[in-house]
Amino acid sequence: MAMSKSQRWIVAAGSVLVVLVVVAFGLLQYAQREVKARVVAALGPLGSAQSIDVGLTSVHLTQVLLKPPPGWPAGDPLKADEITLTPDIRDLLAHRMHIRSVVIRGFDMAVLRTQTGTLRLLPNLRQSLNSTNDEARGASASSTPREKQVDHISFEQGRFHFYDMTVGTPAYKVTVSNANATVDNIRLPELKEPTNVDVKGSIKGPAHTGTVTFSGWIRIASKDSQTTSTLRGVDVVMLDPYLVKKTGAGRK
Repeated sequence: MAMSKSQRWIVAAGSVLVVLVVVAFGLLQYAQREVKARVVAALGPLGSAQSIDVGLTSVHLTQVLLKPPPGWPAGDPLKADEITLTPDIRDLLAHRMHIRSVVIRGFDMAVLRTQTGTLRLLPNLRQSLNSTNDEARGASASSTPREKQVDHISFEQGRFHFYDMTVGTPAYKVTVSNANATVDNIRLPELKEPTNVDVKGSIKGPAHTGTVTFSGWIRIASKDSQTTSTLRGVDVVMLDPYLVKKTGAGRK
């Protein structure tokens, strides 16, 4: 029995729809494989995750650990119960590395202040990214993009461990617990754009616990910054090394 004109249109439209669904599914699978491959590459030889689950719109990592490179004096650079990354799928398909958000929960993160006052963190992750960039410069246009953009990073329910070598050796350690923080607008590898930072947490001393807040912007490449720090109720014992450095005498 011959189909009517309207029936032929319906069959044709249905066929096109099926083809589009298959193509979309293939592109999504490609994007998922690309994201997972880049996450593994970013972790590098010193990083690990118990699981890496790639969903339709995000990547979920559990029990993440970044081990320290040789000579790193500040413990493990990062431990986290879970990390969720949400990439921009359209940019990924266009071969641009654009992460819309990163959420890090249940974390311990080390921040090192060297004797020259330079802040260092996640050294092995930065080495992995630099290595990827070097490979990209010598590879074809289809390789990993050199420029990378992260819109928003959220740290939730964790601890920052600050190691300060400007006040002595070994580094003086201060832990900010119950910490939450946000970091906005990171553009790698140049890091020339202002990055907005907001940190809140608690500092526990021998007598009592105080709070600390830190906010502002930092241009990492040039070290320009405009920030504000506020300490409330922090045990003065925690500031002794800085008082010794400034006045030559400790707390009386």
